Amino acid sequence: MKKRFGLLAALCLFFGVLGLAGAGVGEDLLHIEPGTTVYPCGDFRYIVRDDGTAAIVRYYGKTEELVIPGEMDGLSVTGADRNAFLELDELKKVTLPDSLKDFVICPFVRCRNLTEIVVSPDHPYLEVIDGVLFSRAEKKLLCYPLGFTAEKYIIPPGTKEIEEYAFYFDDNLKEIIIPDSMTEIGEAAFNCCYRLERVTIPDGVTKIGPEAFRGCDCLEEVRIPESVTEIADNAFLHCPEKLTIFVRLGSYAETFCKEQGLNYIVK
Repeated sequence: MKKRFGLLAALCLFFGVLGLAGAGVGEDLLHIEPGTTVYPCGDFRYIVRDDGTAAIVRYYGKTEELVIPGEMDGLSVTGADRNAFLELDELKKVTLPDSLKDFVICPFVRCRNLTEIVVSPDHPYLEVIDGVLFSRAEKKLLCYPLGFTAEKYIIPPGTKEIEEYAFYFDDNLKEIIIPDSMTEIGEAAFNCCYRLERVTIPDGVTKIGPEAFRGCDCLEEVRIPESVTEIADNAFLHCPEKLTIFVRLGSYAETFCKEQGLNYIVK
């Protein structure tokens, strides 16, 4: 794919890319396809997508308030990779451009002090509801800020999916209320939510992804309806022995609990 840059920009990119290995920015750390070219732009690193737009793969700056640019080297920024903003302890507020439309997974994993995500009211792809980031069209919950201190969260009606790692490493929530509109709980959605005690999964949910509740040390009660027909083997890995799963007689969830040796009660 051809890209047009000014002479100065092209030279900066050329020598910048050559210097990535020396800066400790290996492709193995960025979770990208081997051989993919990574370009620098200030504290950001990005790749060029097949459609000629940019996807951020890493940010190396330190700031409390981050404004993600809508363009990098003349390319529209449309995505962010899984570790793009991993463990930014300083980050408290992030503003997303209107061009940004998708994530591989929640890109703000383990940003413990993040309390504010800002998108414009007319953002074509994303929206923030009560401080939580959602996709407009797919009705996915993308990112629950870890800086929130509430012990209970009610997911808005109409939400269809919880994206991968959406609540990963939250250590404040004790209870999650999931709406009837939900159909899928993504991989590691509640992984390492240390204080989470109870979750009721409503009718309509069909899938619970890998490591969805892995390492939830305080989890005591999960209610799984008949509608669930797929549960990853490690969905409840490293959960406490006191965990009791309430299931329906003859349901997939009952069979799953038997096979996995989990405590369950038929209701």
